Amino acid sequence: MRKFGQLRNYLIVVFMMPTLVACGGNRGTGNSNPTGAAAVKAEKNQWDEYVPKRREICRISQNPSWGKDIRIQYIAPVDGKKMYLMDARLERILIVDRAGKLLRGFLGKGQGPGEFQFVAKIQEFNNELWISEAHKLDRFSMDGELRDEFRFQHYYFGQTVVPGQRFTGVLEVLEGRNFDAKREKEAGLWNMKEKRLRLYRKSSKLGMVGIYLTNAYLALRFDGGIVPDLLMAADPVRKRVYICESDRYRIDVIALDGKPIRTIRRHPEPVRFTTRNKEETVESFSVSGVDRNAVKRKLMKQFPDFFYPISGIFVTSDGYLMVRRRIRPGHSGFDIFTPNGNYLVTWVDPDDLRLSDAVFFTHDRFAVLDDSGDLPVAVKYQVLPGRGK
Repeated sequence: MRKFGQLRNYLIVVFMMPTLVACGGNRGTGNSNPTGAAAVKAEKNQWDEYVPKRREICRISQNPSWGKDIRIQYIAPVDGKKMYLMDARLERILIVDRAGKLLRGFLGKGQGPGEFQFVAKIQEFNNELWISEAHKLDRFSMDGELRDEFRFQHYYFGQTVVPGQRFTGVLEVLEGRNFDAKREKEAGLWNMKEKRLRLYRKSSKLGMVGIYLTNAYLALRFDGGIVPDLLMAADPVRKRVYICESDRYRIDVIALDGKPIRTIRRHPEPVRFTTRNKEETVESFSVSGVDRNAVKRKLMKQFPDFFYPISGIFVTSDGYLMVRRRIRPGHSGFDIFTPNGNYLVTWVDPDDLRLSDAVFFTHDRFAVLDDSGDLPVAVKYQVLPGRGK
């Protein structure tokens, strides 16, 4: 049995629908009480969902003094008076204050300590930063000083550090060496030496479409409710995980020790994956060395007629579960659940931004990156109380 987070000896194309990509973070802060539906519900629209009202907390424009080669592409889910902004090309993180003054820069592209080829996740936990890519976790002070590094033999997706020098994540397992090898995903709990402490779920749903061609096998990964996948999120403060398979709206809430806590279910109206949606999807990516038209034809045949009910899940620092899904053609949104598992509200996109592009610090505080101008601008918002249903 071989265990990889990426398939070897296969061509892998990772494709994420632009309107459906979500960013979220689990930040290790103290527990906060649910504020109640009135605190997050906002203006209602004709589909019986809500567009969140908000006020701007701060706006930070990229400053040329940060460096001529810097272009901010990501906001880290770290709340407070400072903002952590990242240039993903250089794997460089800048710490700035609300006035845009550069306080410190750290990280870099490479394979050494404190360096990354591709940062997959940034997590604040116990007043430290944990930064991960598939095969390692690095621990930093909040000022960017490297304190520890853990390198792994296997590749893990969606790593979340939890108490006791452990992490949760999803591991992809392959049995066999040919194109028809059996593939599964495992959602589990490991220590920093990669000893598996708990297996929560196995699934053959990989978030992937496999295409056989004359001279190649393509493993095309999709985000956004297009292909069934095993999804996992963790709440390190409340010591629990959330696990689901995206082709049905059933999310199991499980304590880190494996004891079931509750199951969350909903039955949203299916949203049709139209022929136009499918054509736009296959036109949005490219592959080399193979017959592009043949790939398109095979994809069109394998795409479902309806989006699957869940596109992604994550937990905010104050313990709210955010379930990303397609609300209707052309529009995505979030179902929000309190730490007790109670459904709170469904948010849909305002006219001027996409919530799927937002980084949520808490369930009612988020930031987006406006890159419509010459230089990006990071904008942080607070959601205001609005009228209820």
